[in-house]
Amino acid sequence: MLLADLLFPWLSSFDLNEIGVLDDSLSLQLTATPTEAACPCCAQASLGVHSRYQRRLVDLPCAGLPVALHLAVRKFFCRNPACPQVVFSERIGEVAAPYARRTLRLRQEQASLGFDLGGEAGARTAQRQGMPVSADTLLRLIRQTPPPAYATPRVLGVDDWALRKGQVYGTILVDLEQHQPVDLRSDRSATTLEQWLKAHPGVEVISRDRANDYAEGASRGAPSAVQVADRFHLLQNVREMLQRLLERHQAALRAATAVPTPVVPTAPTSVVLKPGEPAVLFNQSLASLPPCKEPPVAPTPRTKTAAQQAARR
Repeated sequence: MLLADLLFPWLSSFDLNEIGVLDDSLSLQLTATPTEAACPCCAQASLGVHSRYQRRLVDLPCAGLPVALHLAVRKFFCRNPACPQVVFSERIGEVAAPYARRTLRLRQEQASLGFDLGGEAGARTAQRQGMPVSADTLLRLIRQTPPPAYATPRVLGVDDWALRKGQVYGTILVDLEQHQPVDLRSDRSATTLEQWLKAHPGVEVISRDRANDYAEGASRGAPSAVQVADRFHLLQNVREMLQRLLERHQAALRAATAVPTPVVPTAPTSVVLKPGEPAVLFNQSLASLPPCKEPPVAPTPRTKTAAQQAARR
């Protein structure tokens, strides 16, 4: 019993009768220890046992093996003559919910896998961890999980979100200080935002987009709150105004970004002179230039001597 108490401390209100070990599973035979049970309708305690039946629950795995709990559950007579419930089954709320086939802690672990990984990936991970479940069951556990309770945020972010892009839109409300979503609404009307703000007083700052419905709903639902535009929509406004400015100056932008056309010299032209003379190739673009003068030739020593003798004569 000491080993069972260490492995299953949450079964303190049950007597462990038998442990069955198979190749692929582990089973526990349990019996409830309380001698009386309270009626779920009138909450009156009863000692009259009507009958017993077997209830099978699936629990978290142990050493990689799935664990099945076989509980011997009793039915009691309700001794309150004013109660419509004549016979009731004892509740094991600390282990499992009524009519459930899995323990509360197994349900919580499988729901966490569904939230973290989704349906198909969560089902594959649960199979490897020894608590097999289908993808549809994980999704059903997600839908059945009640939303957590959040305190009314001081700084509230309001924006729309697409349930079906381009067709169906809703409203998302975010606590901007905690960076956590607070609520989702099925539409984005002013009345919906107004009703939510009136039901959750205490909002001091509302960060919203430029929708007129959100502005109207925030003004009616929280008239004392300060309405501001968030950074995303401010940048979006700047982008749209800059786009309009550039669209009005398309001609100037084209002229500023135009590439100048380079001047390409014309091809050389051949001109045939008199018969018997060779053809001369010249460029027409150079025809209008003045003729180049030949540079003077430097006198040689022999030329200087001939010039001196001619001068003496």
